[in-house]
Amino acid sequence: MRPEHLLALTGGALVAVQLAMNGQTRLALGHPLWAALANNLAGLLGLTLALLLSGARWPGLAGLQAVPPLHWGAGLLGAGFIAISALAAPRLGLAALMVLTLCGQLLTSLLIDQLGGFGTPQRSVDLSRLGGLALVMSGTLLIAGKS
Repeated sequence: MRPEHLLALTGGALVAVQLAMNGQTRLALGHPLWAALANNLAGLLGLTLALLLSGARWPGLAGLQAVPPLHWGAGLLGAGFIAISALAAPRLGLAALMVLTLCGQLLTSLLIDQLGGFGTPQRSVDLSRLGGLALVMSGTLLIAGKS
């Protein structure tokens, strides 16, 4: 397995832990949006500290203006995901939430790949990729079907 594969697996493990924590934060705070805000505030503080410690240079106004306006909405998408997962985790359980999330990510990723959306390289959807999608969807039904 290549290092980037291990890194992606680690990222997936972190998401599972994050979903469990966000679900419990929602229960403690009483609303998924409060859980999403708490998550994003902690992330902001952590990233600020990481940037300061890393010595990363400020991109400047020109760098900020170079980001396409639509792409600034990615943070809102992330916050929406956190709020949805904080609401759904205690109701569905983590395994069901993870496979349903994965299935949604895979369906959308295949569409974005096919179209070359958001400036990504175009990658055609072929029978192999559709077969993989069918397997993931089958697994999703098996894991999430009783949730």
